[in-house]
Amino acid sequence: MVKRKAARVPATHEPLSTRAEAYRRVQTNLSFADATTPARVLVVTSSVPGEGKSTTAINLASTFAESGSRVLLIDSDMRRPSIATVLGLEDAAGLTTALVGRSAMTDLVQRYGPGPLDVLPSDRSRRTRTSSSPRTPRGT
Repeated sequence: MVKRKAARVPATHEPLSTRAEAYRRVQTNLSFADATTPARVLVVTSSVPGEGKSTTAINLASTFAESGSRVLLIDSDMRRPSIATVLGLEDAAGLTTALVGRSAMTDLVQRYGPGPLDVLPSDRSRRTRTSSSPRTPRGT
């Protein structure tokens, strides 16, 4: 299991950049959106590929961890998972492996960066099976 080379994450690797500061501003606004009941779960999604969901999720997770919050970043994109690749983490087993009961989630979570940021990647094996399996026509 070889780890990939990690890409540069502005919130972690370029902490003084304007992009990192923008993510910290969003993190602060989310933290205080409801001061009486802070959010424990945050979902980043969109209906179109390529809009920056993974980039936003990674950087927000990094800024929350940087501020001292315990963070578990879960890559649940089964079609085009990218979080493990961007962060240079292993993706041979992950979310699908945990969901089907082949491994405990605690065995699949990987630590990233200096803060308390844990990552549960999507499975490379799941991605391979999905992309190579023949499509079944509807109505059969």
